Amino acid sequence: MKYIKLKILCIIWLSIIVIFAGFVGIINLIVPSHFEKEARNALTYEMEYIDMLANDDESDDEYEGYFLSGNINFIDFFDEGYEVSDSLAKKTESNSSAQNSEDEIRSHYSLSSLKEGDIKTLVTDKGYYVLVKYHDSFSLDGSYQSTVMYINIQPLVNYVRSLNWIFAAIFVAVVAVMSVIGYKLGSRIEDYHEANHKFFQNSSHELKTPLMAIQGYAEGIEAGIVDIPSSAEIIMRESDKMAHMIDEMLSISKIDANQLPLNMTTSDLREILYDCMRSVEPIQQQKKITITPMFPDSPVWVHCDENQLSRVFVNVLMNGIRHCNSAVVVLCTVDQKSATVKISDDGNGIAEDDLPHIFDRFYTGTKGSTGIGLALSREIVNLHKGTITAHNEVGAVFEITLPLTKS
Repeated sequence: MKYIKLKILCIIWLSIIVIFAGFVGIINLIVPSHFEKEARNALTYEMEYIDMLANDDESDDEYEGYFLSGNINFIDFFDEGYEVSDSLAKKTESNSSAQNSEDEIRSHYSLSSLKEGDIKTLVTDKGYYVLVKYHDSFSLDGSYQSTVMYINIQPLVNYVRSLNWIFAAIFVAVVAVMSVIGYKLGSRIEDYHEANHKFFQNSSHELKTPLMAIQGYAEGIEAGIVDIPSSAEIIMRESDKMAHMIDEMLSISKIDANQLPLNMTTSDLREILYDCMRSVEPIQQQKKITITPMFPDSPVWVHCDENQLSRVFVNVLMNGIRHCNSAVVVLCTVDQKSATVKISDDGNGIAEDDLPHIFDRFYTGTKGSTGIGLALSREIVNLHKGTITAHNEVGAVFEITLPLTKS
């Protein structure tokens, strides 16, 4: 997973370059071929129309032309050598490009080198000509021998090629946008990989601690050097601790894989909180801590998985019991759209350096404590489309906000 950002950027750049080059190449090959085909069709149509008129073929169809018929130009060849008719002379005086085109065609073809009705293509530095030699049946004085009709599609080809600059600008813009997206994606993947690495590294360390305690007391019992009842109590306590940690690890792994099933029901949030408070009563009484509930008189209906949401409140309550001096307050308030549970204690609060990271997995705080309970709590709350935050007042304060539902 090293250099993932660079790999993603290279893939993006190469992909865009290939796509852009292919697209521009196709455009620059297909479009001129298309215009050339249309020019050939226009010349063919024009010859058929002239033949129809020459044969006095009466037709009700009006001449509509073919796509490029309006771009047809004519070069007149005379029996007594090349001359320019009055109409053509006036035309070339006002349009030198037509005369230049005619000169180019004459420089490449003579009348004898062209076969009548055979459409040819002439590509020069200045023009892209589609032309045909055709017998003119409508000479007024009988002096015309033949006519060369041609269409110069160079302006159309030039226009298409000018679009390459627009395509290049789009290419640069796409590369810039995709590079930013790719860089951010690569950073997220690297961060995720690093987090997973730390997760497995820290989890193995956390599991090793109770396992070593269990192994040590088991060896002491085997050697007969420790008190069996007290050792068994420690072994059971460490086993429970390890089982709880494994359960949390499995749960958070299922959440990461979108495989944690939720049994969603509409429940009274107050009842869930009362059940959680009853579940921590043994520890509360052992430490002589008071837990004060402050709930609304009417039900607080939320759509939730009671078991998973209870894990959140128990984790936060246990955190308050561990760090308070003598009291924990559980306050539940309701507004129009959401319910907020505020669990606060009278302890020393959370260290300022730890506040941004207390929901990180296996984050080691300034007091050396680690775990994934709060990280799991945040993931569960997120699954319920809620939020969980922490800050300090007198002591630590955790606020869990959940959307309300109608009863």
